[in-house]
Amino acid sequence: KQQQQQQQNNSNSNNQQEQNNNANATKLPKTSTIKRVFGMQKWAEVKKDGARRKRMGSIAKILNGGLIELRGGGWSIADIPEDANLSELSLGEILELARGHVETCGPFNALCEEADIFQLWTQEYVNSLAQYILKRAQHYEGQTVVLEVGAGDGLLAESLREYFENNIQSSARNKAQKRQGGIRIPHVVATDDYTWAIFRRANVERLGYEQALNKYCGTKKNDISGGVISSSKHNDKNDQGNRQPRNDDDDDRDRQVIVICSWMPMAEDWSAAFRKNQVEEYILIGECDDGQCGDNWETWGNIHMFSDDVKDELQHIMDNKNDDNSSSKIEPFQPPMVTPPYKNDQYIRKNLETLLPFQLSRYDSSLSRSGRTVSFRRQSSR
Repeated sequence: KQQQQQQQNNSNSNNQQEQNNNANATKLPKTSTIKRVFGMQKWAEVKKDGARRKRMGSIAKILNGGLIELRGGGWSIADIPEDANLSELSLGEILELARGHVETCGPFNALCEEADIFQLWTQEYVNSLAQYILKRAQHYEGQTVVLEVGAGDGLLAESLREYFENNIQSSARNKAQKRQGGIRIPHVVATDDYTWAIFRRANVERLGYEQALNKYCGTKKNDISGGVISSSKHNDKNDQGNRQPRNDDDDDRDRQVIVICSWMPMAEDWSAAFRKNQVEEYILIGECDDGQCGDNWETWGNIHMFSDDVKDELQHIMDNKNDDNSSSKIEPFQPPMVTPPYKNDQYIRKNLETLLPFQLSRYDSSLSRSGRTVSFRRQSSR
C-alpha cells in the first residue's frame, strides 16, 4: 500500500509539474492559432523595408505619377497629376496613395485598433525572449534584474516570470541535490506611470521610466530578491571567460539590469536614460528606424531622421524636379555624417531575428511585418 501511495504521489507531482509548465499556455495563444483564426498564413514573415513604398509607387504609376521620397525612403508622398482620374482605382488603392495603408491589412489589425493592442504576445515569442534573457543571466556572476518600463497591463513581464518559475525553477529544484553551482533566475519587474488608462492584468509598480531606473539601477546589492538554482553547468571554471566581469569602478552593485521597453511612445526617446544609468542591455520591441516607436534618430540612430526639419530635403527635391510634374530620378539627399547616440555611448545594436517569426504587431500587413525586437548592449558586456 505504501508503494502504491508513493506511486500515486509521484503521479500527482508529475501532473502538477506538467500543469505548471503549461501555465503560460493558458494565458497566451500560439502564433499559429492567431494566423489561422485571422487568415494570416500567407502574410509576410519578415520586415520588408520599402514594401509599402513600392506598392504606393505602383499605384501612382497607373496615374502617370510617382513618389516623392524623404528620409531615405522612410517617408513617401504620392506625386500625381492634378487632373488624374481616380475612378481607375479602387477605394483601397486610393487610401494606399494617401498613406492609409489598409489595403493589405485585415481583421487582425481591426482587432488591435479596437482593443488598443500594439503587440500581441504569443507563447513562442515569450518563450524565445525568456530563453534569450536566461542565457544572458548565466553569463553574469551576480543577479540579473529584468526591468520592463512602460509595461502597460503587465502581461509580458508576468509571462516571463511564469516561464522562469514554472519551466526553470521547478525542474531545477527537483534535481538540486544532484547539482552544484547555480542557474541564475532573473528577477522580473514591471513598471508604468499609468498616464494612459490601461487595465492591469498583472502586478505593475506605478513608476515612470526615470523613477524605475533610479530605483532599480541605483539600489545596492541584496536589496532586490532573486533566485539561484543549483547546476554545475554554470559554475564551471572554464565558463568564467564567457561571463560579464564586474567593474567595481562603475558601482558596487552585484547585479546587472536588462531593460525591456515595448512600443516606446512616438517621438520620445527613453534610451538616453537607459544608457545614462549604464544598464547592461536594453531591449526595444516595436517599430524601428522609420516607425512610430521612440525617436528615429535619438533612439534608433537612423541618420536620415537626424533633423526634425525636412525643409532642406524638400528644397533639394524641388530644385532637382523636372517641369513635367512627374517625379524623375533625383540624386538622393545626403544627410550629415553623425555618429548615432547609442554608438557614442558605447552600445552595440543587434536585431533579435529569432523572435521575428513570433512577433505580431498592430501595423503588420500581408506585405511586411512592422515590428522588430532589437537589443542594445554595453560593449563591455559582450
